[in-house]
Amino acid sequence: MKFLSPRNRIALGLTGGVLLVICIARMLGQIPDKDALTVKSRAQLTESVALSGSTILLTGGGDELAHYLRAMVQRNEDLLTAGVRDMNNELIIEIDDHEESWDLESDEMSSHSQMHVPLFENKSTQWGTIELGFTPLRQPGFLGLLQSMGFELMVFAASASFLLFSFILGLVLKQLDPSQAAPQRVRDALNNLAEGLMILDTKENIVLANESLAEVVGKPAEELAGKKSKSINFEYEGESPWQVAFEEKRLVANRRVKLNQDGTEKIFMANCSPLLGNKGNFCAVMVTFDDVTQLEESRIQLREAKDAADAANEAKSNFLANMSHEIRTPMNAILGFTDVLRRGMEENPEQRIDYLNTIHSSGNHLIELINDILDLSKVEAGKLEIEKREFELPSLLHETINVMSAKAEQKDLELGYEIQGEIPELITSDSTRIRQVLINLLGNAIKFTEMGQVGLDCSFDNSNLRFAVTDTGIGMTEQQMAKIFEAFGQADTSTTRKFGGTGLGLSISKKFVEALQGTIVVESEPGVGTQFIVNIPVDEFGDTHLNHDQCVEKISATQSQSADPAAQQKLNSAKILVVDDGKTNRNIVKVVLSRHDMEIVEAENGQEALEIYAAQQDIDLILMDMQMPILDGYGATAKLREDGFDVPVIALTGNVVKGEKEKCFAAGCSGFLPKPIVIDDLIEQVAQYVGFSDEAIETKKTDKPETPETGETAEFEQQVEQKLDSVEASLNRILNDQAELAPEAEPDALNPDSWTTSLPIAEDAEFYAIVEEFVAILPERISAMRSMIDQSDFDELAKQGHWLKGTSGTVGLDLMVEPATKLESAAEESDLDICTTSIAKIEQLLEKLELPASPHEAG
Repeated sequence: MKFLSPRNRIALGLTGGVLLVICIARMLGQIPDKDALTVKSRAQLTESVALSGSTILLTGGGDELAHYLRAMVQRNEDLLTAGVRDMNNELIIEIDDHEESWDLESDEMSSHSQMHVPLFENKSTQWGTIELGFTPLRQPGFLGLLQSMGFELMVFAASASFLLFSFILGLVLKQLDPSQAAPQRVRDALNNLAEGLMILDTKENIVLANESLAEVVGKPAEELAGKKSKSINFEYEGESPWQVAFEEKRLVANRRVKLNQDGTEKIFMANCSPLLGNKGNFCAVMVTFDDVTQLEESRIQLREAKDAADAANEAKSNFLANMSHEIRTPMNAILGFTDVLRRGMEENPEQRIDYLNTIHSSGNHLIELINDILDLSKVEAGKLEIEKREFELPSLLHETINVMSAKAEQKDLELGYEIQGEIPELITSDSTRIRQVLINLLGNAIKFTEMGQVGLDCSFDNSNLRFAVTDTGIGMTEQQMAKIFEAFGQADTSTTRKFGGTGLGLSISKKFVEALQGTIVVESEPGVGTQFIVNIPVDEFGDTHLNHDQCVEKISATQSQSADPAAQQKLNSAKILVVDDGKTNRNIVKVVLSRHDMEIVEAENGQEALEIYAAQQDIDLILMDMQMPILDGYGATAKLREDGFDVPVIALTGNVVKGEKEKCFAAGCSGFLPKPIVIDDLIEQVAQYVGFSDEAIETKKTDKPETPETGETAEFEQQVEQKLDSVEASLNRILNDQAELAPEAEPDALNPDSWTTSLPIAEDAEFYAIVEEFVAILPERISAMRSMIDQSDFDELAKQGHWLKGTSGTVGLDLMVEPATKLESAAEESDLDICTTSIAKIEQLLEKLELPASPHEAG
């Protein structure tokens, strides 16, 4: 010891004293063991992971827990692997080959390198176990001894005892810094947490913030210490959750807060836990922030998916509501002109013919709308189908104005159309959609115009068809124009109260125009009027262009020709095979075509048709029913094609569902004619294959004395009035005196006190005989249908319903088509109740059917 200087001796003595104090302190447990502290820190981390994992399991599920554990392994150098086992000891989440390195049994205590804690689903129910694998504390053998806490402590104390006091003084000074209020080991453990964390004192100063929170806020943790909690721009409803915890001195859990940082919004669940001092008094609050941004985004996506599903579910009701709105306009035209004719208010025969043509056009428009309603694929897909074909543009304009004229006359408004420049006579586009758009716009203009006029201008330029609907109505502001194309939207609530309507017409028009690759815009001024401008690209067909006067002349000439039965062209003579298992249908076709000097050959089924054609191959055309016994029309047509016969075959079918036309063509048919048979359509189809002659057809009429003025007999007027009364009664029941249909309303089946056929049987003895014969066999057929119900023979019942649907419409008994259609559908689905009610409805209609006196009796 003598070779040591006094200073060194003192140092050695101090060192010995320090070592002695350290040994005693360590024996008494006053000096922390590094290994023990590390184990404790790891235990705290494991407990923290288990606590956070339980929360994540409740809010986010297994995938979120896996992401969390992987983040913990990546962020902690000492943490090597992680895993989650369920109650069956099966590993369900594995991070970094956890199973391979784990050798601790489930019933063994945790070690310094492998720790496991239970994972709770709630306060009392254990869900599984979280396992964490750490790096070993030290290496084995001599190197491990050098790394032990005791050796390092002695070396440190012996070589730097004088620094110990300086270090202790530094620790004391650090206690005055809020950022160092917690021991380093605690801060290290908190920094390892994936959740953001801060500790606030009673004045809401930040005493400590971990690295996760600092990373989210974008500031170092040291800078956050000592600042007010308000320095972090959290957004929340009402008071902050930590303020509530301070005021009420209680735990505040799962409070939603937002943080916008650099344009990125994050959402957190804040949990606030009160902290008690040595004397049990409330001294601080610990706030943890769980990042639930991804969870909230998933909830938003789920909500959007639900909204999309709700929108799809409403597609059917919206579509039916749209069609209900569209049905009202042609119904108004039918009722208005029917009432005019019933009251004899027409000024001349030409005007009467014009009104009848309008009624007929409106009826056809209604049929097209009903076909849209029945096309379920449009409802399911939410799409509109566009069918482009050739049509006469002047006729479309004239028909559209005629349909709306009755509505305009009711309000004493001037209504007309004007052609600017020249327009092509024939164009190719979807005439049905264009007509619906114009009717909607004109109807809207008439509704909102109290006095003045409504006009339709049409022009054509560079394959672009332009319509302008102008009125002198109430007009609109810019705010009102911004929402008029929305479904169920009108200018304001007072508009609905004053003028009525569902607000669907303009929305429908916009969809139709866009489907036609066109545009629609509106210009308006309050108190002056409104103009809707529609531009639709179309294809010209032919080179003929007409100005306004030429269009008017052409329409007048066409109407005069259609009004004069003697001017109707006659078909060229031909030999036609009519194949139908319904005698009534064959008779109707035979009566119509025999007046064109056609030779008619009949067959009741496909097999008989093949035999007839094999024996008489001079047949020019075959009208083939597609559903028949023994051999149906599909099979018979296919057999003809297999045998090499190219005779034209026109399909007759009551099935008008989507795909039926393609099915008939696939079987080899040349044309398609749906039932009930429309005489004009029948003539048009046959003419495509046999052509017209130069002669005019002779129309069979009963002799009637003519008046000097109009050439109409009193008897004819009485018959017309009876028919119109029947039509008006039926239509009034549909519309309830023209009351607007509610979108959710389902129109009830027609139930007239009396009704009759729409065929002109009072003037035509042959038509009368066909209808009379059909009505005579109906009771027997209905009785057979009831027997089929008793025997549950739904297959045969469906065939009878199909026969009745097509035949009743062909002979003009239109009211029977609906219950017959329901009967066919119900029989196909073996629905006994609907079959029974449908037959009862048919019987009820048959009881109320009244046929006029036959032409012979009338004569």
